[in-house]
Amino acid sequence: MERTGEHNKDDMERTGEKNKDDMERTGEKNKDDMERTGEKNKDDMERTGEKNKDDMERTGEKNKDDMERTGEKNKDDMERTGEKNKDDMERAGERTTKMIWRGQGREQQR
Repeated sequence: MERTGEHNKDDMERTGEKNKDDMERTGEKNKDDMERTGEKNKDDMERTGEKNKDDMERTGEKNKDDMERTGEKNKDDMERTGEKNKDDMERAGERTTKMIWRGQGREQQR
């Protein structure tokens, strides 16, 4: 066994070493493989509050980094700051500053 690099199951249990075949059968992930591929450990994510992209897509939840990159606003942040959502304002008939300025400009040109 030592010559072939094969491990003794008892030794593995004592050291906590995992058997690759067992891991594939149970769907358990190898931490080294995960770090290499950038895959996240669900337990670590729950502990840090990090979100799983697949779960977020399923629930429609937004990724804060993606939102900052696209300039999209977080509804909770907007409610906290009193900021208005352009779509909500248009739906309610509320005027945006751009609409008001544009309208005033036309009136003055007449």
